Amino acid sequence: MTYQLSPSETPDDGLRRIVAEELSAGIAEASLRDVDLDEVIHEERKHCKRIRGVLALFRGSLADRRTHDRRYRDIARRLAGARDAAAVLEGFSAALDEYPDSRGSETEEVLQALTRRREEAVSRLDDERSGLDRLILDFESARESIPDLVVEADDWPAVAGGLKHWYRRGRRSWQRLQDGGTAAEFHKWRKSAKYHLYHMTLLEDLDPSWMRDRQLAVDRVQELLGQGQDLAVLEELLPDLDLRPEARAVAGKLARRLQERLQLDALRLGQEVYAPKPKRLVKRVKKRWRRWYSPVPEVGQ
Repeated sequence: MTYQLSPSETPDDGLRRIVAEELSAGIAEASLRDVDLDEVIHEERKHCKRIRGVLALFRGSLADRRTHDRRYRDIARRLAGARDAAAVLEGFSAALDEYPDSRGSETEEVLQALTRRREEAVSRLDDERSGLDRLILDFESARESIPDLVVEADDWPAVAGGLKHWYRRGRRSWQRLQDGGTAAEFHKWRKSAKYHLYHMTLLEDLDPSWMRDRQLAVDRVQELLGQGQDLAVLEELLPDLDLRPEARAVAGKLARRLQERLQLDALRLGQEVYAPKPKRLVKRVKKRWRRWYSPVPEVGQ
């Protein structure tokens, strides 16, 4: 099946199925040999994020949710190195594409330093083959704990709390950041937007056209914020790179310039996502859920 809840499943069954599918896919991919390890690691981290996304939807109704969430957070963190190095390089390359007049000996020096850092991370991927072997064990262990995923509510209350929490949190971030904010605050907004994207995907079958429109808008917001976060990481990284002071200064200025533009674009696009108040959005989804949800009764009921 897909990364969506089904109207014929109970919340328990839907959650467990989705987690099982993500874990099985991750184990299969991590078991492959003669593949691009960097790409596999990227996919494994996505499986962890998608699992965390469905756990977040059941916030307030899932027993011991924090423990389950920490499991997948910690697995993803162990695989972060090479992907983060690539993201920073891609972010700076994007800044140069946006502002080609900034190209010069200083930016070339920064590109070379980031490329070396990326190559060093890739060269360590052979060591991360053992990391993928550990991930297989972690995923297999997690698969055995799927029966421990117990949703302590049924029907609409099982998902209502998580849907409202993450939408409301993202909307508040969007409102607060209209006058600017720190990179950490924008990163916090991105996390909320990412979870809302997962929730619109999980609930897509309730109203496919409307949900897909929201997915496109939310995905673009979180993508812009993610690109901005990569540039924020670059700024933090610059003092540790072997660069001339003038190259470091040019790179920092260029990163801030594009980061600010990306943040403004995200804030403008956020109007499409966060215009409805949380109560109104949740009420609209609830109405569709009531028409859609029809779990198959267990034999004997």
